[in-house]
Amino acid sequence: LFEQLTSTIVRQVEEMRRMVNEFSDFARMPAAVMKEEKLAPILQEIVLLQQQARPDIHFDLKIENEDKLNIVCDASQISRVFTNIVENAVNAIEEDENVDKKNATKEIKIVVEMSQSGKLVTTVKDSGKGLPEDVDVSKLFDPYVTTRKKGTGLGLAIVRRVVDEHGGQIRLSRREEGGTCVEITFPLTNKKE
Repeated sequence: LFEQLTSTIVRQVEEMRRMVNEFSDFARMPAAVMKEEKLAPILQEIVLLQQQARPDIHFDLKIENEDKLNIVCDASQISRVFTNIVENAVNAIEEDENVDKKNATKEIKIVVEMSQSGKLVTTVKDSGKGLPEDVDVSKLFDPYVTTRKKGTGLGLAIVRRVVDEHGGQIRLSRREEGGTCVEITFPLTNKKE
């Protein structure tokens, strides 16, 4: 009986996973509408909205060579990418049970710059709880993998897919001083408007 029940549960879990995957495939994002965009206004809008919603967190946005930071992208998809990354940072700070005990500054730093190789690099660093040591950071981009109690594990998977479709790269790492660092790199168009 135990083996039958176990087998039934395993079959049902696999069936549910298959259904979820089919649903995910069905609910694909709309096709990207690519055109040259300035990244600075997209990030400034996201930070402004987050500052208004979370006045207890300090947002530090630094954009170097603003007029040279154009990328070919779907602006709404890129906006969703950075909104997800910033919201993850906010959640990491808000879910850190020790933040008030440490008297630590609740801070999210976003730096946008041109790399030596001529790419657009955006770094988002938070002072939150960081990633658990027992979690393989590279697996966090897989669907349904999350470190949050209420997370679905789809946010970073979608972020990576959008970044990949835009010819970019994303890297996630632990910060020595605590918190998380997300680095997103895109090719630049190198045009001025």
